[in-house]
Amino acid sequence: MTYNIGQGRDVDGVIGEVERQHPDVFIAQEITAPFEQVFRAKYPNWSIQTRGEFLIATALPLSSVNRTELPPLIDDPWKHPGYLRGIVRFGQRDIAIYNTHLSTPRPALEAIRSRDRTGIHQIESNAKSRIAQAKALAQALSRESLPAILGGDFNAPESSVACQLIRDAAFRDAFSEAGRGYGYTSGHRLRFGMSFARIDHVYVSHEWAVKQCHPGGKLASDHRPVVADLVLPDRTAGNH
Repeated sequence: MTYNIGQGRDVDGVIGEVERQHPDVFIAQEITAPFEQVFRAKYPNWSIQTRGEFLIATALPLSSVNRTELPPLIDDPWKHPGYLRGIVRFGQRDIAIYNTHLSTPRPALEAIRSRDRTGIHQIESNAKSRIAQAKALAQALSRESLPAILGGDFNAPESSVACQLIRDAAFRDAFSEAGRGYGYTSGHRLRFGMSFARIDHVYVSHEWAVKQCHPGGKLASDHRPVVADLVLPDRTAGNH
């Protein structure tokens, strides 16, 4: 389960969503210190690691959690895009968990909305930056030797160049493979109260089978979580 929690403004709502979905691995973006404190108290027996805005939490053994910076955008207030990588022990195998958040186009869109003459430049600069971030992330994924799962807020739809770069690294989008409907995750905090963009994703490496994938509820954040049911087939016997 991946979830941009909107800076943890609704801690109870986020935890309620986690309780409803029961993920084996939970990753979150835009966490805050108050949210982390409450979350740790709620799940004292989980392995929980945070770095900056990122969180990886699981009841399974978790180790080797490290953060890597991605190329920034000079005129973007989100100064430090990056990703987290951790290793989860799943049965007798190690799996790599990646958690990312690429730069948001929101300031550029707001500039255009307010008829700021720099808006077009900001849109172009933001898109180039996000593509550069996705390219750096894809390069890391292409070197990964473990079965891997990548989740996060990409601020980009599946049809974007940024997401195509992740697919070029031999990662598949879980919702495209096993979701139903549109899978929208963002937009419900705007005027019409409906999600209309799918910018949060779960990607998997070739070792995984995807059983199903769906977005969660919209009440706790300006993003819906994405939940994927995944199966890692046995390497020898073909059993799960």
